[in-house]
Amino acid sequence: MSSEKDLAIAFCWYQPDEWLKIKKLAIDADAQDDSYEEWKSNANKAIDNIRATGHNVVKIAMKAEEFSDWCSKNNTENNADARSKFAAMKLEKRKRET
Repeated sequence: MSSEKDLAIAFCWYQPDEWLKIKKLAIDADAQDDSYEEWKSNANKAIDNIRATGHNVVKIAMKAEEFSDWCSKNNTENNADARSKFAAMKLEKRKRET
């Protein structure tokens, strides 16, 4: 039987150009980090903190065009909740394919 700590946590991961594209289209852009470098530093700290609790973190590469298409198909806006749901969906899809 698997425990909650055995579950993988999907974490949105960006390359600099993809981060900027997604941020430009986000409705919550003002709540995001001001630069890619700031985002990456904060993201790495968050991942370290999650892993310190015993959870597995899987970085999910975010591509602006793919995410934007997903938002359109799912009638949702580009916000933190949608980005998290997209990453979780990508992780589940990856699990099914392996």
